[in-house]
Amino acid sequence: MASCYLAVHSGKVKISIEELAKDSSAYISWIGGTDWVTESQANAVNRDFSKYRRVWVKFTAPDTGHIRFAIQMNSVNGGVNPWAFVLRPMLEECTEFTKEPSSWQNAGVTSIHGGSIVTHSITAQQIAANTITGNEIVGGTIAGKHIASKSITAKELNVENLSAISSNIGHVTAGIITGTRIEGNTIEGGRIQGATIEGNTIKGGTVSGTTIEGGTIRAARLEGVSGKFTGELEVSQLVGGNLCEMLEARVKAYKQSYSQPPRTTYSASIKIAPSPVRRIVFILNYSTYKIVEAHTASTLDYHREIIGHNSPPEVFGADKIIVVAYALSNTRTLSQ
Repeated sequence: MASCYLAVHSGKVKISIEELAKDSSAYISWIGGTDWVTESQANAVNRDFSKYRRVWVKFTAPDTGHIRFAIQMNSVNGGVNPWAFVLRPMLEECTEFTKEPSSWQNAGVTSIHGGSIVTHSITAQQIAANTITGNEIVGGTIAGKHIASKSITAKELNVENLSAISSNIGHVTAGIITGTRIEGNTIEGGRIQGATIEGNTIKGGTVSGTTIEGGTIRAARLEGVSGKFTGELEVSQLVGGNLCEMLEARVKAYKQSYSQPPRTTYSASIKIAPSPVRRIVFILNYSTYKIVEAHTASTLDYHREIIGHNSPPEVFGADKIIVVAYALSNTRTLSQ
């Protein structure tokens, strides 16, 4: 947004913003302008800016990046010797929602007095970037309060030993922490890895290692693909792997009452789903059995014909049998 204060004598005045070539050598196009200002300078004595009219043009900067203020003045009603008064021109950045210019301010004039620079008259905007080096900074004069938070990264630090730090440094995050000995009341982490980890008590959501040794390992639950115990294994309750399973199955009984003596045929089909262990499946009080390999589905068929009125010993309640499955061990303790 371009703005200035205008007044006129014996005429009218307005400003226009025009686009120039990149080297400012030629006029390109008209960008925008103000209305005519006819306020008389006679009413603006002693630089009373409230008597001047402030005008402005809001525009989008051209691709060339170069513009100029163009002042146009005409006489009014045949007046002679018209004069235009232009004060406090200012160019500022704004948004599409800006409705008026901000308060006028000096664009950056450095005050010089008696050959010296007036104290506090030079601010950061007058200092070119990358012009002040460490040679111009007196050692020990930059305090911690002058360093922006999180502005110093690891690549700016050259520290051989942290032993000089005696205070609590709080939360430390690092990719790898290496040491001959790391001590602490509690060491916690998503993953703690090492050739040997020793401690009176090691706690964690997951403790992993090729070999975990200890006098006593306590856990609410131990899981593994396989395992081996060279000593005794004592448990209050051993669950899992279908070590022993029992099914109360129904049998179909077909009686041939017309024959003498009467005949009854008993039959049933038992479905065996896969299990992670090798099993033996049999019917209680009956000679039929089946060996089912691990991870294999199978079927045990029961069929028996009885002559007479009595039920076979494996059938109870007229139409039920007990089917039992045991997990088989590869360790041989039986011989003949």
